[in-house]
Amino acid sequence: MPGQNLMTRPEYFGSTRRVTRIDLYPFGALDASIRSFRVKNFLKILPTYERLYERKVWGIQNTKCPRCIVEIETWEHIWSCRKNGIYNESKLFSDSIEEICDYVMMDEDANEIKEFKENLMDISTNRSNIMILHNMIREITRGIINEKWMNVCKNSSFKTILRDIFDLYLTKIQEHIWKERCNEMTEIEKQMGIFKDLKRKKRDADDDSEDKETDTRKLDKSKNKKKIKNLIKTDLENKIKNDVFSLGSSNRHRIGNNIISNLINT
Repeated sequence: MPGQNLMTRPEYFGSTRRVTRIDLYPFGALDASIRSFRVKNFLKILPTYERLYERKVWGIQNTKCPRCIVEIETWEHIWSCRKNGIYNESKLFSDSIEEICDYVMMDEDANEIKEFKENLMDISTNRSNIMILHNMIREITRGIINEKWMNVCKNSSFKTILRDIFDLYLTKIQEHIWKERCNEMTEIEKQMGIFKDLKRKKRDADDDSEDKETDTRKLDKSKNKKKIKNLIKTDLENKIKNDVFSLGSSNRHRIGNNIISNLINT
C-alpha cells in the first residue's frame, strides 16, 4: 500500500543485524527510545522549538532555532539546518545503502547491485506526491514507504534488503542529526539557564504580555469602532428627526425611508 508507515512496527526493529545492533536490546531502553522517536517523527510531533513555544514551555521565548538562529525550528528544519554539519539526508541514505548492500548482497551479481543502488538514489531525488514540497527521501525520513520504492525490487529478498536500508537510515538520522541536535540544545539551554526540570513548567504570564497587549489593542479597537458607529447612527437619527419637524408632514414618508436606508448602509 503506497504511503504506509512500516518503520514503527516491531518486526522492523533490529532487522539489520550486526549493523544497527538494535537486536541486542529487544525490550530495553534503546528499543523504547527508537520506538518513541519513530512514532513522534512520523506524527511530526518531535519537541522542536516551534512546538515547545506553542506549548508555552518555560524559558522558550520564541520559535527560532537556537543553533542557526536564522529559521523557525519546525520539523522540516531539523533535517536541513546548516548546523547539522557533514550529515544530511542524502549522505546518510547513501551510506545506509552502501553498508547494507556490502553486507547482505555479497552473493548477488555486481551489475544488479550497482543498478539497485542507482535506482534507489534516483528515486530519492524525485518529487514526493505525499509531501509535495520535498523529495522522496523526506518520506523515508518521516518513516513512510512509498510503492515506488518496492517497484525497483526484483524479488522478495530485495524488498527485505530495502527495508533493512530504511531501518538503518532511520537509525542514522536519529543518531547523527536528532541526537546531535538534542545534545547541542542541552548545552545552549544550560548557558541560558534553562534546565530539564524547569522545562516541565509553563511560561509565566509576563512572558506572554506582548501577545496579551496585542489582543487588548485589537479588542479596544473593535469597541471604539462600535462606539463610533452608534454615535453616527444617533446623530443621523436626531438630525433627520429635526428635518421632519421643520419640513412638515408632507416629507415624513420620504425622510423615514432615508432613515432606514442610512441605518442599513452604516
